[in-house]
Parts: sequence; structure tokens; C-alpha cells
Amino acid sequence: MAELPPDTAAPPVTPPPAPPGTPVNLIDPKLVDRALKRLRGIIRGNGVPEAEVKVELVEALVHSFSARTQLKLAPLYGIRPEPGQNRIAELATTLEDFNHKLATLAMEARTIPERREAIVSFLFDRPDKGFGIKDHKVKFHKLLRHLVRHEGCITCSKNGRIRCQKCSGDGLITCNLCLGRRTIVCPQCRSTGKVMRGNTHRSCDRCDGEGRIPCTRCRGIGQIKCAKCAAKGARECEKCAGSGWISHLATIEMEAKIHFDFDRQVLPLEVTNMIEAFGSRLVEKGDVEVVLKPTPMTQEELQRTEEPPDTIFVDYHAKVPHGPIQFRIRDRIIAATLFGYHGKLIEAPAFLDDLTRKGQQALEEAANGKGQAADLIRRAGRYRLLCDILLQAAGKASQKQSLDILTNRYPTGIGRDRLLALLLQSQQALRRITRLPMLLGGAAGLALFTTGLAAYYLSGTRYRLEMSGIPGPALTALDAVFFGVGTVLATGAAKMAARIVQTSLLSSMVPQGLAVTGFTPKAQRSVWIAAGGTLLVMAALLAYLALRRPDLAPPWSIPLIHALMP
Repeated sequence: MAELPPDTAAPPVTPPPAPPGTPVNLIDPKLVDRALKRLRGIIRGNGVPEAEVKVELVEALVHSFSARTQLKLAPLYGIRPEPGQNRIAELATTLEDFNHKLATLAMEARTIPERREAIVSFLFDRPDKGFGIKDHKVKFHKLLRHLVRHEGCITCSKNGRIRCQKCSGDGLITCNLCLGRRTIVCPQCRSTGKVMRGNTHRSCDRCDGEGRIPCTRCRGIGQIKCAKCAAKGARECEKCAGSGWISHLATIEMEAKIHFDFDRQVLPLEVTNMIEAFGSRLVEKGDVEVVLKPTPMTQEELQRTEEPPDTIFVDYHAKVPHGPIQFRIRDRIIAATLFGYHGKLIEAPAFLDDLTRKGQQALEEAANGKGQAADLIRRAGRYRLLCDILLQAAGKASQKQSLDILTNRYPTGIGRDRLLALLLQSQQALRRITRLPMLLGGAAGLALFTTGLAAYYLSGTRYRLEMSGIPGPALTALDAVFFGVGTVLATGAAKMAARIVQTSLLSSMVPQGLAVTGFTPKAQRSVWIAAGGTLLVMAALLAYLALRRPDLAPPWSIPLIHALMP
């Protein structure tokens, strides 16, 4: 325990050597300054000058502990055949040799220093250093390997050629013109043996009166060369591409299933819970420092380790600051818990609740309609916490998004449930100041719509459109569109009026340099009110036309009005 004067930060401490797992007071003064700046940033603008926030007491320690990530290695592979002998991939002489090499890949990745280093470096180069990863699988592309086993082609008995099935190995096939008969019909006499010469029949000089001639395709042999094998009687084996060999190529990737564990016995329960829940994120954000423990470097040393044959142990030395820290805010002591190298404050009391109590009371009165809502909201907005909540309530973000933003902005000093309650009160208070402007704006929008609608019907515009030949269904559809136009116009006018009032109230709360945007209130019930008002306006106007000016009324409205008003 170290008590500090009000205006000084924690002095550096040089600890004596301590065995692993022993917490030591290695709290860097810069870390205490970070925690102080973090608290001052939270309190800034909430009723207390930053200079009045000071460090009172630091009891936090740096806890060192051991952690281990286990990589259970397993090769993943697929085998595909390819013709010929692959000379690029690593050769497995037999199927037994192939299975043996496959079974020893994990062992080689563990015991061969270069391959092991590639795995460990890949893991430690991640933002989380491989710390805190659970039930996760990762592939090591640098360890991609190709194994090949050569096998003689069964189809061609390893000679690369197979007997031609078309010619049965003879190289010759039956002539498809004479069908093996060796002769064909004489094309001159058409097998009659005679031709006309003048007025008499004479013997055909082409076939000598036989009616048939030697086949022109096979030249009277009855067979022709086989085109498929080029008359060789055999052709190249398609399966092995004429090589006589098939290569069974296996592309192998090394995959590891990751398991993480750490020494819980030397850590406070709160630190243990934080590491179990957010281990990887804590390392990514720098709250926990980790370094690799020295590992055996030679293959002989690696073979003698306690690791299973297919598992690599990645051991860490880890450190994390944690412990009580106290701040003085005027005459009040704020006790909190410091965690991590960024000076996070956890388990702090709800001091922001107390500091902004008067502003919260004003906000509650505004939400409940007690007093002038605008003045009460301005009074609440003097506190930065409540100002941020009001701006979120007036923004476009959803309730959950707004709550996440506020929780991230105020991680300590006020609970999430309390932030939600204040957000709901802010939304209710803003609805109270915009209720009347929305009604007036909606009424103005309806008045503008009524003027335009009356001009359309009473001036005879619709009647002239009907007389010009526009189909009745099209004009009826146009009548229906007016309902949507009126609803949109009234709703837009209501929102615009509310936006003007809300923006004028909140613009002074927006930090300097930021644009005043996103303060348009949500329509909520104003849409239904606008739709109801539009319907009443159209019904009243159409009733007047049907009863007093039927010549100007839409044809479909006259029987409808008479049915509703007998």
C-alpha cells in the first residue's frame, strides 16, 4: 500500500526479483496518470473542475502468470488422380509409404524447428498473440505440402496404348460403302448391264455388262484403314495420356484446433473472470502483456518435450495490472479497481449519479410535465453526461445503439440500467417540447393540402380532365393518391416544426465544430393523426361536392356519399 500526496502521482517502484506468479508493485506512474486522465475525462463537464480530481491511494499490483495455447495438429487432404508421373510433388513410393508420411506430418511439424517456428510465428503475429482463443480452428498455409504416389495404369497394363475396339486391333475395318462385298452397283447402267445408244440397248462399257464394278472406296479389297487408330490397331490410353502411369496427388494442409488455459490459482477471481471472458480482446487492446517463453530449438530437444506427438504447446509469460485505486473528488473519496495497462477503472461507485443529481431531477421534472420543459432540459444539459444522453435521444440511432454509445463513453461511474432510464426520460422530455409544434405543423400542412385539394375540384380541373378523354380509372387512382399526398404533407410539416424547436433547444449543447444534424423527431403517432385529418378533409370536401356540386364531384363519390348520408 502506498499513500500519495494529493498533487502527486504514484512514484516508480523497482521491485526485487520475484518467482513467477507472485504479484509485485510494478505500477508505472504513467499508468496511474492514464487512470487519472480517464477519470477526469469522465467527470469533465459534470459539475466538478478536473483539477479537483486527484489520486489518493494506489494499491494495485502487477500480476504475472503463465498461460498456454495448445495446437492439436491434424493434416487435411484430398487426393486427385492425374495422368502421367508427377515429378514436382514429394514422392511416396508405396501406399504404405504414403500413409506413413501422412501419419508423421503432425510429428514433423512439431519437431522440425523450421516448421514449428512457422506455426508459432503465425500464431504470435496475430493481434491477440493466440492468447485466449477457445474452440477455434486455423490453417497454416505456409505448411502446404504435396505428396504423390505413382501407380501403373491398369487400363493399358502400363504400356500407354490400348487395343483399338473399333477394328479389334487389326487396323482395318469393313468398307462402309461396299459392306465387304468388294463391288458396288455400276452407276452408269444401274446394275442392268445395258445402256441406250440411239434407239438400241448396248452392253455397258463401264461394267462390261456385269452391272457391278469394283468398290471405289476400298478398291475392291472390302476393307479400309481404321481412322480411330490410324490403322495401327492400338491407340493412346486416355486415362494415363499414353504414359502408362497414374499419379495420385494429395494436397495436404495442416490444421490446428486451438485450446487455451492459464494459471488461475495465482490471480484474483476478478482477473480470472476477465481473462476467461475477454482474453483475446484484452491482449489486442494492450491491457494484458504477453511474451513467449523460451522453447527448445533443436530437433532432439523438441523430441524430448512433454508434448503429445501431434500437439504444440505455446507458453506465455503474461502480466496484468489490477487492484484498488482511490481518487479524491473534493472532499469525497472514490474507490475503484484499476485493470490493465490502459488504466481502465472497474467496480467504481456511481459517482456520476451523485454529481449530476440536480440535472437528473430537472430532466425527470421535464419528462413528467412539471414546469417549463424547455428550461428544465437546458438546466439538465449543463451536465455533459445528461447533454450526451439528450443528444442521443434526439438522434437517429436506435435505443440499443444509443445505449451502447453511452456505455462505451461512460464505462464507469454510472450503470447501464441507469443510463437506459435517463435515455427514456430524455426521449419523454423531448416529446413534451415537440408535441405542440408537431400539432401546429400538422395543422398547417393539412391547411395547405385542403387549399390545393379544393382548388383541384372546385375550379373544375378534375371535370376538364375527365372531359378531355382521360379514362375514369386513371382519375379515380389520382383521387386515391391525394390521400397519400395529404398524409405525407401533414406529417412532414409536423416533423419540420418539431425539428425547428428541438434544434434550437439542443444546438447549444452540440460540441463546437460539430454540425447540428439528426435532430428531426420521429413521426410516431403524428402519421396516424395526419392520416385521420387527411381523411376527414377529403370526406368533407367530397360530401359538399356530391350534395351541392354533383357536376364537379368524382362519379364514384356520389353513390358512396348518398349511401352514407341518406
